[in-house]
Amino acid sequence: MSEDRRVLVIDDDQSVLRLIKTHLGAAGYRVDTASDGETGLQMVEEFRPRLVILDLLLPGIDGFVVCRRIRENPHLTDTSILMMTAVYLSQEDMMQGLRIGADDYLLKPDVILSKPVHLKDLKDAVDAVFQNRTTPQIQDQARDRILVVDDDEKNLRLMKMRFASEGFEVDTAVTGQIALEKLEKFPAHLLLMDIKMPAMSGLDVLKKLRERGDDTPVVMMTAHGSESIAVEAFGFGADDYLIKPFDSSMAVHRVSQLIEKFRLKKSRDQLTERLKKISCDLVNQVNHLEIQNQRLEEAYAKVRGLSDFNRRFIKSLSQELRAPLAMILSFLSLFRDTPPEKRDPESEKESISIIYKTAFRLEINLANLLYISRIQADALNVISGAMELEPVLEDTLELARKSLGREDTLISWYPERKVHRISGDTTIFKDVLINLLDNCIQRMEGPGEISVEILEALNGNADGGTGVWLRIRDNGSWFSEGDLTPSSVQELNPETMKEGTEAIRLNLCRHLARLMHWEMETGNRPVGGGEIFLRMPPYAG
Repeated sequence: MSEDRRVLVIDDDQSVLRLIKTHLGAAGYRVDTASDGETGLQMVEEFRPRLVILDLLLPGIDGFVVCRRIRENPHLTDTSILMMTAVYLSQEDMMQGLRIGADDYLLKPDVILSKPVHLKDLKDAVDAVFQNRTTPQIQDQARDRILVVDDDEKNLRLMKMRFASEGFEVDTAVTGQIALEKLEKFPAHLLLMDIKMPAMSGLDVLKKLRERGDDTPVVMMTAHGSESIAVEAFGFGADDYLIKPFDSSMAVHRVSQLIEKFRLKKSRDQLTERLKKISCDLVNQVNHLEIQNQRLEEAYAKVRGLSDFNRRFIKSLSQELRAPLAMILSFLSLFRDTPPEKRDPESEKESISIIYKTAFRLEINLANLLYISRIQADALNVISGAMELEPVLEDTLELARKSLGREDTLISWYPERKVHRISGDTTIFKDVLINLLDNCIQRMEGPGEISVEILEALNGNADGGTGVWLRIRDNGSWFSEGDLTPSSVQELNPETMKEGTEAIRLNLCRHLARLMHWEMETGNRPVGGGEIFLRMPPYAG
């Protein structure tokens, strides 16, 4: 494989990394991946890829910093950058970000794609880079383009010189027909047009533009004494007018403001459409979850010999599932019923985050229900294998921070250089840990902290057996008496589990730990809060 076909993908979303690596690998590219900015920069230095596919939002240092460091490195001048972003919705939005970001165009990716990325668009962009074809360059579009239309050629030259000196890209047309033809081939950011022209007046050009759905901002120019005609132009869709002779500095200022206003409106419209699509997708997901929940209830109702506890347990858990579903549907109904002009994108982003976290907890409850049903039916077979504790622990804690954490809750851990190989089931371990962390969060009434530590030896908490201890501490409220009482899932019933679902959940975690030949202990700390210990045996294979 030629080194020139090497691609590095930097993204913290593992599913995106796998998708891009598989797709580009099948197309003959050699693809390496990194899940954070620091690792990505190290791999760029080491492997010198021809192309870096870079996500904007990364843990640690973000995509802006990574891009700037690559551009500033004299040894990486041949490295192209393709940036993926779910924040900026178009290349014009990216240009806006560069202008307000104080990077002075040091940050110049070669290609920008919006997330979610379509695989065909991605491959086309990658192919273009490797074949040295022209790609959508930000630097080629960094200037706003103005089309000036006037039958006075002297006036055209003067305005072109004046606006070009202010950094605009200026094109001219001496007739309305020429202006319409140019706009069809090369759209402009603004049209500056005289009203009185032979053959086709400025008003005629304006009418034709609006009839074909072109919403390009239009500023009309008219001589002193014909202001009434300029006012009439507003009825046909003009955005502003200038009275000749006009001060060029004032004209530049008004044109700049109008372009910026139009760009912001366009970005807001795109964001609104995107939020509508997200809302529809979430409605479909919620409907799917409701169908799954209904099927689970029907399946359990048909189980022969279903005990009284099982019926009450399913009813209780179903009620817990309905509450988050109702909240999700309430938020989505608000999205659907709020007119676009009254929407607040920032507020909707916050609401979507709440919906995501609620749906995540809903998924946890469904998984717990399935675990209990399989355990009671003696149908859960656990085959423990080798598991590298630290990488799995780090991935699970990051998932918990994104999906369970609150802004006032800190989840921290203190990794060692050593990687412990233990015996266990990775999926069950992640589910147990997510449940235990969520239990810690649920017992916090305000700002809190959860610490996770790996201990190779712990005096006074074990019978001297070998293995690794995982300790989880929090500063929330104490465990209740029911939380601290061990019980197998088969022995659970409403009389012994009066403390409710948290006690059931902790005992489910104890049972899952036993199935992997682990030990789980819970206790209250004298200084406040609780602590949980998991002893995991080393892998002996």
